[in-house]
Amino acid sequence: MLFGTWVFSALYAAMPGSWNDAPPLLHVLVHFNLGAENVIAAWFSSMLLLLVAGASMTAFAVDATSRHSRTLLHAGWVVLAVLFLGLSLDELGSLHERASTITRGPDEVVVGWYALMALLWSVLLFMAAFGLLHVRRVRAAPILMVAGVLCFASIPFQEKIEIFAYRAVGAGWQRPHGWLLLEEGTELAGSLFFLASALTYATAMLAKRSEAGGVLVLRLPLVRSLLAACILLALGGAGMIASRQLFGSTPVANGHGMPVNWFPAALAFAAAAFALCAERARGLPAARSVVVMQLVASAFAGANLYGWQFIAAPSLFLRVVLTAALTVGVGMAGMQLFRRVQGVPNRLGIVAWAVLLLWGMVSLKSSLVAPLLYASSSALLLVLLSDAAATPAEPTASGRDNSRGTEASPQAVEPAAHS
Repeated sequence: MLFGTWVFSALYAAMPGSWNDAPPLLHVLVHFNLGAENVIAAWFSSMLLLLVAGASMTAFAVDATSRHSRTLLHAGWVVLAVLFLGLSLDELGSLHERASTITRGPDEVVVGWYALMALLWSVLLFMAAFGLLHVRRVRAAPILMVAGVLCFASIPFQEKIEIFAYRAVGAGWQRPHGWLLLEEGTELAGSLFFLASALTYATAMLAKRSEAGGVLVLRLPLVRSLLAACILLALGGAGMIASRQLFGSTPVANGHGMPVNWFPAALAFAAAAFALCAERARGLPAARSVVVMQLVASAFAGANLYGWQFIAAPSLFLRVVLTAALTVGVGMAGMQLFRRVQGVPNRLGIVAWAVLLLWGMVSLKSSLVAPLLYASSSALLLVLLSDAAATPAEPTASGRDNSRGTEASPQAVEPAAHS
């Protein structure tokens, strides 16, 4: 992505005319530009932040069930997950850019920017304190977390330097390519440091559990799991509707991102991860075609590809080719899942997923894309969660249930989703 950012910036600076006169190659390369909005690079950065949120929740789950965790400090992982979830939304929705322009008073004091700086430093101080107080029990984890804090803390200073340079030169100032790469690279490095910190911590805590002779199996009762999933999906749908009402469903003139696109993109990405992990947890080969189609759907929504001219209004031949390719991909993925899942309701859910996914990807009405893709990923998640209960964890040969380390009978195991 950094290389694509450098290539696009160099070609764009050398382009003689306006963006409307740009060659088709630039319209493709802009999707690898980390400095742009509503492109694949922005989706990539947002999903990386979403991965950090997922890794933080993984560390919390491992930490909360460990004998080595005796304090409530492990709840800090949940706070980190919420923070990175918000950062992921901001990356696609340009929320802080909108908030930073809020002014007040006759002198037009930019109160939004000051509020954002106060929030940023509060969050960074919390991250550093959490790393030094709790995560320090795993030697490498706090070092990685503090490195991530330093990366994120340097970004406001880099932006200030650019503002001063612009004011000194005036309207003719152009942002040096090196400064752009440094800022975007620092942001990606910060995300990767936090991801590595959470995964390193979770791995070390699992290693301690393994040394003590325990195996972690997360088991959730099916009814409670489905109820919790439905509540979360309903909250996400409400957020998508609210963001559409507040910010609209089309890109604005100043190039800000579209918050409405984050909800189907994030859910499709989460469904891809769940499909991958759930199959491996049961000892089955991963449904790769399903994962691929979900990632395509996530990028399609997150990068606003349905709004780009070369996709939204192509030639008839190109539209037929794209529709045929998507139909084949969705059909293969649907058939693979259809044969695996058990029960009529789950198989009907797979059919609904395939129909909604294909409809959302080929729909000519852009306002339907986000809700259709969100509904398709919702159906897939509910089916996978329900189907996971069909294969309960088996006890070991000694009759002990590895998930709890106590005597368990196969007949007494409650149907549950496990991973």
